[in-house]
Amino acid sequence: MSFCIALAVRDLRMSAEEALQAATLGGARALRRDDVGRLSPGARADACLLDAASYSDLVYRPGVPLVAATVAAGEVVAGGFGQR
Repeated sequence: MSFCIALAVRDLRMSAEEALQAATLGGARALRRDDVGRLSPGARADACLLDAASYSDLVYRPGVPLVAATVAAGEVVAGGFGQR
């Protein structure tokens, strides 16, 4: 997914923020889902926690494993802090 975000920035001239929003909220809207794609009250609470200084590392370091943990429905399902 980070490679797709990087291509959106490079080839489609999107900002990092636009590409990340397109990958999350845009995907949810395309599927007509309002319970995913965002972190807010009432949403499902799916998230990907990065081991990176900034989300922009997704753009500038495609292919580098940056995922520290995966959260699904509010529960850590893979990775975690202090675990590798």
